[in-house]
Amino acid sequence: MATRHRGRAEGYIYDHGEEFEIDVSYRQDDGRLSKFVVGLFFKVRRSRTMIARFDNEHGFIHMDLLDARGRLKAKVPFATVSLRDAFQHAKKYFEDNAVLLKEQFDRWS
Repeated sequence: MATRHRGRAEGYIYDHGEEFEIDVSYRQDDGRLSKFVVGLFFKVRRSRTMIARFDNEHGFIHMDLLDARGRLKAKVPFATVSLRDAFQHAKKYFEDNAVLLKEQFDRWS
């Protein structure tokens, strides 16, 4: 049986410097955060490529690191006290580490 969601999905994108965007999507059910995806994108002209993402799919919070073809290169589990804390940490982590994550992405590509 499919899971029904009473909440609604929301999201936004914000620039992080000239080269990066952080794409935030989340769902709240009954006023509580239930799912999220925070993606870090590298911008080149009019295109953008996802470098990494935090999410809570598969029943646990983790960060996926990707290569230029969008293939998963590493899945890093993330333990936290709450889903909301992980959601906030994901945005801050990408703000603080965008350049380092791009360097790793370049090595894999």
